[in-house]
Amino acid sequence: MNYRQGDIELLKIKELPKNLKSKFKGNSYILAYGEVTGHQHELRAECEVLEDNQGLSYLVVTKEGKLVHGYKDVTEEKQVGVDRHNTHTIKPGIYKLSNEREYDYFTEMIQKVIDWN
Repeated sequence: MNYRQGDIELLKIKELPKNLKSKFKGNSYILAYGEVTGHQHELRAECEVLEDNQGLSYLVVTKEGKLVHGYKDVTEEKQVGVDRHNTHTIKPGIYKLSNEREYDYFTEMIQKVIDWN
């Protein structure tokens, strides 16, 4: 199963690519920060984050957890007036972390989508 929250997507894959470097191992990892409002997409699960030589990230989730949206000083999973994305229960598995991209026909460039929520 794949999970999406704003411009962040976790794509379930069968196995990890070769030659990855460990970037993080623990119980809480910020997948992305909102460029405009300063919010964050946080994975609250026992996991390891690995990275390839092109900067692509992969997650190994070993214990079920949550993908939450909010601000760093908020500990609740649901915040009134702040939570614009649903909280997802993340099952154990191997995932590729993907950030949504868009093609700008005027500049003829691919760019990262800015998450305004």
